[in-house]
Parts: sequence; structure tokens; C-alpha cells
Amino acid sequence: DRGVRVVPEFDMPGHTTSWLVGYPDLGSVAGAAYSTEKKYGVFRPAFDPTNEKVYEFLDVFIHEMAGIFKDTCFHIGGDEVLDEDWKNNSKIQQFMLVNKMKDAHDLQAYFNQRVEKIVRSCGKRMVGWDELLACKPSSTTIIQSWRGKDFMENAMTQGYSVVRSNGYYLDHTFTAGEYYERKNIKSVTIDLTAGILLGIEACMWSELVDSITIDSRIWPNTAAIAEMAWNSTLIADTVNLYKRLLTFSERATNLGLHQESYLHTWIQSLKLDKEEDEVHLICAYLKPVSGYARHKSIKSKMGYNTSLPLNTIADMARPSSDTYMKFVVSVEEFRKKPEGKSKEILTALLNETIHQHEVLQRRLHSDKSLSSWMDLSSQLASAGRIGMHLMKNDATEKNKILSEIKALETKQKNDQGYTSAILPVLKAWADGL
Repeated sequence: DRGVRVVPEFDMPGHTTSWLVGYPDLGSVAGAAYSTEKKYGVFRPAFDPTNEKVYEFLDVFIHEMAGIFKDTCFHIGGDEVLDEDWKNNSKIQQFMLVNKMKDAHDLQAYFNQRVEKIVRSCGKRMVGWDELLACKPSSTTIIQSWRGKDFMENAMTQGYSVVRSNGYYLDHTFTAGEYYERKNIKSVTIDLTAGILLGIEACMWSELVDSITIDSRIWPNTAAIAEMAWNSTLIADTVNLYKRLLTFSERATNLGLHQESYLHTWIQSLKLDKEEDEVHLICAYLKPVSGYARHKSIKSKMGYNTSLPLNTIADMARPSSDTYMKFVVSVEEFRKKPEGKSKEILTALLNETIHQHEVLQRRLHSDKSLSSWMDLSSQLASAGRIGMHLMKNDATEKNKILSEIKALETKQKNDQGYTSAILPVLKAWADGL
């Protein structure tokens, strides 16, 4: 009724630790005591493709799931299969030898073929990640591309239908504009008559979100990706996008989403009632680091696992805050027309960044808990003053301003999982002087 398809993914034959906790006899290590993982990553446990009990189990399981999920597609995962347990199992190695299988890809291909027969018997079409390409999938298999352009091209030149995920992982926390400006399939120089791009999936992997912060990673970024994905002739105009996303964000909030309002909940838990507006503004001009940089910083400093509390500044910073989008629009409109309303709006935004630091400084003597915020407050105020210099449009000051920005960037380099959202905007502005 609402144009929504719900496609289940049950990853196999790798990423199966959770399966094997309940059904250890389906694993590739005889007598192993599998346990639920508390860390994140790729682990050794895998189904034993030579064990007939695996297919008996999957036949019952897939038929049951096919009855619950009515979509015509059924996703079997198939990604990141580690073959160490297969190599260490003499029975599996003997099976491969007898059946003239030269490597793990051949063994996984055998597994996929057996599973696809089950999937087809349920009236479903199999979907798998692009690792399946090395496993000789049937021509009807849908390939989900996550490892980059080369794998997507490879799948399409071989005639497969493809869903693109690479470049659109929402948990990588790029800004809405960065997602929006990425090229769609029209830029790929391959024979489009061979395969077909079914569409783009904006993946939201959940290692670094909880019920409080998840909306801020999904919205408004998904709206930007959707517009780009649904319009192959689109000429990306990020400033125009941000204007519309501000309206979209307001509507989303009215519908009950928490991509902006969640921050108030968190700040209130810090008992910073008098300083809530200032702290809110600081967070609005920060963003989580992009890609897997935060995963690495957490892994090295705090131990990357499921019990890690998601209550840091990096969790409260959002990829595309309303304040950030408003700032980008104001800067670009001022650059096009340096007088009138645009000047008034931008001046007010920049003054706000400076004023918040003055407020926090006055209150610091009575509220020592603010001390941890003062560095960030000072850096935001410095960025605001740089913006004021840029408004003078003095090209002779360009090198000086760029040096000041670089100095602030150096201060922003840390392993806490967040970075400045405002500095790249100021740097692009200065570069254009």
C-alpha cells in the first residue's frame, strides 16, 4: 500500500556465529562450543557446506521465513566468508578433493547452488552480496554491490541485476550534500544493456547507534539519497537541496522523528539547563567522523564491543544538522549576493557562534562541569571570527585565513570520533577568494 518492500537477509554460510550458538552441529568445527560475539567484525564460524543436515535445516527455515516475508526476493548474504575452519576440517577438504573443488569459492558456489534451489522452491529470487560473483551464481541472482565501482561494473557486464550500496552507507555519516553529489550509474562507462541497476540501498548498519541517535543518522540524509537515486537526470544543487531539507526536517519532526530533538534529551541528562542552548549549538557544528574512522578510534581506545555506551559527543553530533544546513545555505547565498538579507542572516549566525563562548566563559566559574566544553566552544568561536573576516571578501587576507583554518583543523584532529562540520565550509569559502 505504501510502496515499501521488506526483504529479509539471513547471512550464510559465513557471519553465522548466532546460528551456531543454537545449532553447533551445523558448524565446520566438530564439537565446538560457539558463543555469542560481543565484539564487532568478521569471525571464523561458518556452516559446513558438506553436511546434509545444513540443507535439511535451511529447507525448513527458508520455507518458514518465505511464508512470513511476502516479497519476491530473499537475501542469503554470502559476504565475508572466512575459510579457515573449512581448511582445518579434513572431512571438508576430502569432499573438495573428491568433487574437484580448487578453493573456497568453489565450495561456496556449491553451497549457494543448493540454497538457491530451496529459495526457488519457495517462489523467491535469490539476492546476495557481490562476493557471490566469485561463486558462479545463476543468472537470475540479484547482486548487491558494496565493495566499490569495480565490483558493480563486473556484475553488470556479466548481465546481473544489481542493487548498489557502495557509497551510500548511512552509518558512514557523511553529510547529506556529500551523499547527494555522488555520481549515479549514468557515469559508469559500461554496457548498460548487459545488466540492469535496480536501484540504490541506503544501508543503516547499527553498531554505532541506539534508539536515541538512530534517526539522526537516517534523516535527512536518506531523503537526499532518495532524490538522487530516483532522478537519473538530476543536476545536483546542494544549496537548493539544503533549503528543501530544512523544510523536510521540520515535517519529519512533526511526524515524530527525532533527528534533531534527541539532542535535547541527551543535554538534559547532563543537567546543563542554563547552558543547553550553547551546548546544543556546539554540537550542531560538529559531525561524526566519516567512513570507518570512528570504528578504528573506538577499537583502539575503548574496546569495540556491544557493551560500549553510546553517550559521547560523537554520538550527539549529527551528520547533517539543521543548523549546519542553514549555515551552508547562508554562506552560499551571501557569496552570490553580499548585501541585503543574506548578509543579515549570515552575520547573525556567525555572531551566535562567538556569543556562545562568551556565555560559557561567564558561567564557568559557577559550573565547573562546563570546563570539558570550553575547548570546543573556543574553537567554534574562532571559526565564527574567521567567517566574519571572510565576509569582508578581502583576497589579500586569503593566506592568513587559510592558515587560521589549518590551525583549527589541527586542534580538531583527535580520536574521539567527531570533527568540525563548519571548517570545510569556511575552507571552501576561503579557497574561492
